[in-house]
Amino acid sequence: MTDKPAPLLSAAETEERANAAGALFMLASIFAFSVMDATIKWLAVTYPVMHIVFFRNFFAFIPIALMLAARKDRLAALRTRNWKGHLIRAALGLTSMILFFNAFALMPLAEVVAIAFSAPLFITALSMPLLGERVGPRRWSAVVVGFIGVLIILRPGTELFQPVAFLPLIASLFLALAMLQVRLLTRTETNIALMTYMTTAGALATAPFLLSGWVQPTGFDWGLFVGMGIIGGTAQYLLTQAFRKAPASLIAPLEYSGILWAGLFGYWLFGELPDHWVFVGSAIVITSGLYILHRETRLGRLRQKPQKG
Repeated sequence: MTDKPAPLLSAAETEERANAAGALFMLASIFAFSVMDATIKWLAVTYPVMHIVFFRNFFAFIPIALMLAARKDRLAALRTRNWKGHLIRAALGLTSMILFFNAFALMPLAEVVAIAFSAPLFITALSMPLLGERVGPRRWSAVVVGFIGVLIILRPGTELFQPVAFLPLIASLFLALAMLQVRLLTRTETNIALMTYMTTAGALATAPFLLSGWVQPTGFDWGLFVGMGIIGGTAQYLLTQAFRKAPASLIAPLEYSGILWAGLFGYWLFGELPDHWVFVGSAIVITSGLYILHRETRLGRLRQKPQKG
């Protein structure tokens, strides 16, 4: 008796499975990033932030090496003709990373993550002057509303305002600049090349800081350092896979699940309980980000439609 061949899937069923896989990859990525953020905050109580940044990049080589080993075109995947572009992206990304790590050390997790949601607003605002993309009045309005949400979280002019809250806001600006640079690089560079060169530059640039203020990690903390790097590298891979499997319009909104994990980890590990204004501001920023995503998706579809006549 022979086994029956597996039934062929229709195009709709294949797309549905790919979308489901993309959503799962995205949710897993955001959870992994959230675990990494909580680990950074835990380690920052004892160790200098620049040391944490170094180990985050250094141990991220483990998943990157495994990804490279699984490829047959290793050298071709790493080949680049745009070293300048990689260096610019690395400088911007590393600056963002350092600022975010300092913010995690000094602020509640949920507040940092909520302010970080402003990155898509910066990307939209900067895409016109830097990439020459047209941004219409609706998206500009969404950007303005989104930054009002950020102001609600920051609350300048009140007793609750902390100047340190500008750290994640500036970090989000540099993250947006890095992402715009990635947009340019992805035209010619592979994802594994982007990850490898960013991680290499981050480790090399922060290695000299190990010579100052060294604190010998305990065995348990060494495990946290290694785990932080592996989780960070793996999270980046999962994120890449998510966008490879499913359209951004479907999976990008799942990024906002990070505020839930940040709130849970912040309360469970550090006893942090954000006030209601953080959630009000977050809701406004998230709504603005979703609207911008909706408009960009809709405009993208209109551009792809064949013109009549």
